[in-house]
Amino acid sequence: MKKITLLEMLLLGLMTVSISLSICGKTNPPISLTLQVDMNEVLADVEDKKSIGIRGNIAPLSWEKTYFLKDDDKDGIYEGSINFAAAAKPLEFKFVYDNVVWELATETNRVIDLSQKELSLTFNWNENPPLTKAEIKALTIPKEKLLEDFEIVKTAYTTMHPGLYRYNTPEQIDQHLAALKADCSKDLTIPEAYIAFSKFVAQIKCGHTYANFWNQPMLVKRAITYQADKVPFHFRLAENRMLVTQSAANESLLKRGTEVLAINGHAVKDILATLIPLQRTDGSNIGQQIVNLQLFGADKFEAFDMYFPTLFPPVNGQYELSIVDLNNAQKSTITVPAMSKKERTKIIKKRFPNTIPEVGPGLWNFKMLDEETALLTLHSFSIWNWDFVWEDYIKNVFTTLKDKKVPNLIIDIRLNGGGADMVGLEILKNISQQPIVFPARKELARFSEFPTTVKPHIGTWDDWFEKKGIKKMKSMGDGYYAIDGKITEGQSINPNKNNYKGKVYLLVSPFNSSATYYLAGDAKRSGAATLVGQQTGGNQKGINGGLLYFLTLPNSKIELDIPVIGDFQIGDFPDKGYEPDVFVAPNVEDIVNGIDSELAATLELIAKEKE
Repeated sequence: MKKITLLEMLLLGLMTVSISLSICGKTNPPISLTLQVDMNEVLADVEDKKSIGIRGNIAPLSWEKTYFLKDDDKDGIYEGSINFAAAAKPLEFKFVYDNVVWELATETNRVIDLSQKELSLTFNWNENPPLTKAEIKALTIPKEKLLEDFEIVKTAYTTMHPGLYRYNTPEQIDQHLAALKADCSKDLTIPEAYIAFSKFVAQIKCGHTYANFWNQPMLVKRAITYQADKVPFHFRLAENRMLVTQSAANESLLKRGTEVLAINGHAVKDILATLIPLQRTDGSNIGQQIVNLQLFGADKFEAFDMYFPTLFPPVNGQYELSIVDLNNAQKSTITVPAMSKKERTKIIKKRFPNTIPEVGPGLWNFKMLDEETALLTLHSFSIWNWDFVWEDYIKNVFTTLKDKKVPNLIIDIRLNGGGADMVGLEILKNISQQPIVFPARKELARFSEFPTTVKPHIGTWDDWFEKKGIKKMKSMGDGYYAIDGKITEGQSINPNKNNYKGKVYLLVSPFNSSATYYLAGDAKRSGAATLVGQQTGGNQKGINGGLLYFLTLPNSKIELDIPVIGDFQIGDFPDKGYEPDVFVAPNVEDIVNGIDSELAATLELIAKEKE
């Protein structure tokens, strides 16, 4: 396992597992350690519930064999007692399950100083506790180190990013880099550095380029993601207004039908004006930036939680809200506790058990609304780690539709940012009545070898490009390269022979910025579905999602996504996403009353067409 530094030992020793420690004898006493680990968030992924345990560096623990823990009361919290001889060194360990899934897979080990007389700590699977304010301050990054990170960012993006100059001139990029260098020319905490780098990459105007919440190292997550500084409610944005949908605070004070006018004295419109420029989008598609700032509770990480608390922090662990109850127009000022995302989610799921699940097949749902209309909800195409066969799911859906002769199908992808293109393609083959023609485009990169100063700091989930693809790169002129020098012409695929013949409605939104952006565009061009909702995310000039690399800066530890293959449409296309056939804007009244505007409009459309 990985060796740790003294600083890491100090920080990682402040963990979260309930531990009771009893010491007997006076000199070099043996130690009995009882550990508990909360597995509730991943329990569904564990195949063998008896395999959950711990591995470590001091006997009777080892790195090769699991010391099993038990959950006798079936509450998802596993525990066990371990007897150690007197320990002359700190205990290093990690929790594991099955054969063998490690927590904190890319992080250093958990650490306990067994010489301490009192330990009262709580562990959650794969999660470390937030850093304290003192620890964040102690980890302030010197400007000299930040400038080293800046040079790596500058080299990486000016050399590798295929869409760097799609929406910016070279002079504009130079200005953005100069602003980032100025930010890096002073000492910054990790959250402050996260804001600085986020601001720069957002200016590239690429929906696949951001300081990815999912990919941040544990140290960054402890400084930002896991902090108990989040607002205690979910909200929608409509007409530049913040509307509460679910609350983990006092339900009588903060409920659906409440509009938040200001937070700690900052008007919501000013908060949005500050946060919107930090959001990723493709080109001039501001709708994508706005929708990304909503708190739905659908994802494990959401943009508002990552940026707002750093720029508008709570005061003494609380937020003062200026609110108005839209049901009676009564205004008031209330104080609510700041809390962690985990705590907020736990309370909201208890109060609202039908909230959107975070992972797995629960993100897909198929149901009949009535005898003539079915609803297929697809909240994600990120199917890689799911424990069910997605192709079979889709096949069963369309078999059911055909067997029951259902004339109308509504497909809801409004909260679906994308994932695997193959999922959208499979859906298209089942709903299109004619060949699906893809527009001609160029798939281009801007380099044919990795910069030497950047290479040690990047990684990806697929090393095909590094091992094979880059060797096939041929110059296309103007500093661009294509694999084998080829341009993808207007290719087409045929729909399934025995496909669905009913009417299809596709609910779309600015969230649709990658694979779902392609699905919406292909469905619109082929006439496979009627699009209902708002303009999609993405951009008709092309997007940069061909292949992503992950750049982890050596000093600030912040990770930045960097695409290496861009999709450039051949021809003159507008700087925007795809417009729906039926536009339905989010409106305050429907959100307050819990009405699904787009679904209601679609059902009304179906009813009219039936007349």
